[in-house]
Amino acid sequence: MIEVTVKTNAKKDSILKTGENSYKIETKARAKDMEANLKVIEILAEYLKIPKNSLFIKSGLRYKKKLIEIKE
Repeated sequence: MIEVTVKTNAKKDSILKTGENSYKIETKARAKDMEANLKVIEILAEYLKIPKNSLFIKSGLRYKKKLIEIKE
């Protein structure tokens, strides 16, 4: 499991590793119509160099703190 804290409506997309399994992600996407959640998955998958469909938001779909599971 990966813990992610998300900041939406940022000036640019970025990711910062804050712990062994935790990240802070800033995205330009809005927190509306799943835009930010989709962008978070995209940013994290690119950072971890894994396919986007390997990541699943386990909890926090509507909150800034999320638990993301990696499906093998």
